Amino acid sequence: MLTRLSGTRVRSGIALLTVAIVTTGCVKIGVGGADLGLRAGDTGPGGGTVFYVAEQPFPCGVAGDRLCRYLEVAPQSSERHLPWASPGNDRTAVLDARDILAGSGLKNSLHVARLEGHDATNSAAAYAAAYEYGGHDDWHLPSADALNELCKHARGTPAATVDTMCDENGELLPGFSKGTYWSSSEAGDDSAWLQNFDVGNQVNYRKSEKFIARPVRGF
Repeated sequence: MLTRLSGTRVRSGIALLTVAIVTTGCVKIGVGGADLGLRAGDTGPGGGTVFYVAEQPFPCGVAGDRLCRYLEVAPQSSERHLPWASPGNDRTAVLDARDILAGSGLKNSLHVARLEGHDATNSAAAYAAAYEYGGHDDWHLPSADALNELCKHARGTPAATVDTMCDENGELLPGFSKGTYWSSSEAGDDSAWLQNFDVGNQVNYRKSEKFIARPVRGF
């Protein structure tokens, strides 16, 4: 059964946790997050297309120990239809991959990719984590929030705030598929968050189903 994402309650809880981790000194934030003057639609340093520009730097990286200000998406040629998890792992919880914030995709993807039996042929996150392009190897499957921002960019609608959900308004831009894309954010032991770019809604669904994997990266 498809379940719509409860955006406000879920997002606020994780945001508070992230702030607590940073302010208590458990994670030391490193360098990054410089304002490069880029806008959505510009070419990023990895050769992808910038789709998200934050007003302030946000935690990113393998452990949230870096700062990013932008997210870029790999070319459409990178898209693959894959399950979120392999048949042997589609009911295995990956608790460290449940973050939905925009900078958590790399961490999520690496935790999923490290499960025994996962590789680029049977897991969307493992595929995205192994993807290399433009001289960069830190591509990954977007988190739920990052995927929502990518959906808004793909539909040519204003970015607004990260709490604003993508919808069916606007026209799907060239370079994106009318279909459903996986995020790297786990929803439950046997489900993960995904988003239909044709209508904009974000839901969770079975990890065993094949949907589109599209790598992104933060900088």
